Amino acid sequence: MKQFFIHLYLLIFSITTLSAQTTLKGRVVDAKTKEPLINASVYLNGTTIGNVTDAEGRFELFPKEHIFAQLIISYTGYEKTVIENPFEFMPDTIFLKESDNTLNEVVVKGGKARFTEKQKRKAFREQFLGMSKGGKSCKILNEDSIRLIYDPEANELHAYCNVPVEVENPYLGYRIRWELIDFTLVLNHRKSLYHGNLKHISVIGTASFTDLEPDNDKVNKRREDDYKLSKNRFFKLLANGELEGSNIHLIQVGKDGKGFGASCHYGNWFNVPNNYTDENNVKDIAVNKYATRNAAGEVSVIVIISLRHITDIRGSFLMKTYYIDSHSKFNFLADTFKVDMYGNTNLTKDFYILGDMGNMRLGDQLPTDYLPQ
Repeated sequence: MKQFFIHLYLLIFSITTLSAQTTLKGRVVDAKTKEPLINASVYLNGTTIGNVTDAEGRFELFPKEHIFAQLIISYTGYEKTVIENPFEFMPDTIFLKESDNTLNEVVVKGGKARFTEKQKRKAFREQFLGMSKGGKSCKILNEDSIRLIYDPEANELHAYCNVPVEVENPYLGYRIRWELIDFTLVLNHRKSLYHGNLKHISVIGTASFTDLEPDNDKVNKRREDDYKLSKNRFFKLLANGELEGSNIHLIQVGKDGKGFGASCHYGNWFNVPNNYTDENNVKDIAVNKYATRNAAGEVSVIVIISLRHITDIRGSFLMKTYYIDSHSKFNFLADTFKVDMYGNTNLTKDFYILGDMGNMRLGDQLPTDYLPQ
């Protein structure tokens, strides 16, 4: 199975045990002149929670719950500021420095261009938005702002953009503002940008979501179906002790990396407390110290989601045949991790996903503060 490593959010979390805070507020100014910056974008990364600064550079956000998300402050022509845990520490004033815009200075030597602009843009859309129904429905509203460069020496395709990439996803009913940090496609050979030729994919950035269809029943049904196949649902069910009896099945992985045996209880891998650890609805979960680890020290579990099955009576036996709607492998190096009420975790470099969940692109993404109705 081809392995893809995709990072669709730059989410580096810390965690707080302070009492609940319902308002995040501050003021954004120019670091040199101390003048207020009007209409600066302020948002919790990966969520629908965001706002812009007023005439005095002030903003207020009203999250319903604590959530594992950075606070992002950005303004055209200035360096982006990231506050790792705004629920723990929120400065009164945020100073933005003017950026040194070097996008147009990027030069790659390589003689005659190997791929046309049309070929590069097709590859970018496929790997950035995805080729699912959601991905194909997406439209990049400012695609001309994106510069695509193929590096023949490294055999890589890179994307650069000085302004947020504006994406409209009518399938899931969101407008997404994506601030691109890195987009790199590493190819196996130089003959094609076809997705079957991809060796490694890195997509890193920060995102804010705007709900365009909050009352559309058809769109809400699509969101619910998308959520059923998401890692957030997996971690939320795990934290609540509700994986048993759900349509999520866990398969043991041996030291050789291969799965074997029937579906197992989540207790084979995780120790989950009965109650949330603090008033912020966060749970501490430990990876079972007796779980099998591979040569790299990773604990792996195959996660299969079966939303559909058929029932057949064979003689005196009732047989169920399950369809596999999603097949993924979760790999943990961390010994412990935290899960919030939305199913977000503080796992970063100590965790990665292969397979269907790992291959989800922006067109399949829900806000990290999404909960099914």
